Amino acid sequence: MGKAFFENPTTHDEAIAEFKKALDLAPGSVREKLNYALALLHGNRVPEAVELLRAVQRRDPSLPHMWFNLGIYYKKAGEAEQALADGHGDFEVSYPALHDLATSSPIGRASLLSLTFGLIFFDYDLDGYPDLFAANGHIEEQIGRVQPKVQYEELPLLFHNESGGRFHPVPAFSKALVARGAANGDFDNDGGNSNHWLQIRLAGTMSNRDGIGAVVKVGKQTQTVHSGSSYCSSSDLALTFGLGSETSAASIDAYWPSGAHQKMSGVKANQAHLEQIERINPRVNAVVEVLAESALEASRQPVSGPLSGVPFSIKDSIAVEGTVCSAGTLGYRDAPRSRRDATLVARLRAAGAIPLARTNPPDLLFAFESDNLLFGRTNNPYHHSKTSGRLPRTGHVPPHGVGSKRSGKSARWRGASRICVC
Repeated sequence: MGKAFFENPTTHDEAIAEFKKALDLAPGSVREKLNYALALLHGNRVPEAVELLRAVQRRDPSLPHMWFNLGIYYKKAGEAEQALADGHGDFEVSYPALHDLATSSPIGRASLLSLTFGLIFFDYDLDGYPDLFAANGHIEEQIGRVQPKVQYEELPLLFHNESGGRFHPVPAFSKALVARGAANGDFDNDGGNSNHWLQIRLAGTMSNRDGIGAVVKVGKQTQTVHSGSSYCSSSDLALTFGLGSETSAASIDAYWPSGAHQKMSGVKANQAHLEQIERINPRVNAVVEVLAESALEASRQPVSGPLSGVPFSIKDSIAVEGTVCSAGTLGYRDAPRSRRDATLVARLRAAGAIPLARTNPPDLLFAFESDNLLFGRTNNPYHHSKTSGRLPRTGHVPPHGVGSKRSGKSARWRGASRICVC
């Protein structure tokens, strides 16, 4: 019968008449009243359906399912506020021990008419408090015909964690869609804003290689490594912990499925790319000078602009204030340090970017291969016995171009957004 209501709206009146006959035969039956009210609801005669339930509720206030159904009917009619007032408020008066916090919260009010398929906690602003994302979409394409305030395509919802268990909706989406799953991950490994963060990717030995099932605690934050996030979806296995304005984590605890416990303390942010250069450069020889001190100092300062906090590498043939611009030739290795940035570098700084490293050029740029008598040859990162083939760009030597924003620290380095200045 319910399916017929959706597919054959012309049968509503006949169905209502049949349920009315059943109620006339058993006028005291709560079941028949519920069936009749349901028929009225699907026939878009909501006021009559609600009034019938209220009559039952007034006759016997001890029926908790009647209060529940009354609220549900208002909800299906698209009357969120009325559902809270009549279906929930009265329920609290009669049954004060049962208190539904969801319906009285901003989350409950904002999501009352949504059908959620994917629900994820993640710290989108990296302030140290996990936020909430919901991917929504109804299962019935024609739901709007019987419930005008409910649609097949629904807006995704984002709720900001205000701490203390308080979440408030953020108007982050304007396009409704039919969502069936949700997954999260930092696809360009840049953090997304100016707050600091730690990214931890586990690599098991006694436990499984990806560390699935492990629990990681950073200060008061706790996350679990898991493979699935919602229907047909899998989120990034790396765990991201927002640090807000803090530049380090006092403690990190990892509890492995094998029962092992690892602990670290005083782990600093802003180290991912410096560590990667230290690890990879001896084999590749792409970086000739690391500007670690100035880069770390710049990362601690408030910055703004389209490249806010993004580190970049630059050829040793382009002037960077305070460094020697050798152009890869022996004749310039003792040249005076540059007193100002080249125009290109100055513009990148003005956009918020941070110089991180100077990279190897051909001798006076007179060749394609980065090979000179001052720094030697830059090797192909995929075959160290070969040259890089041309000026080493970030795409050829991933560890040494622009990577994530200044706030990143990764236990296992990942690919990141890159901008190479040659």
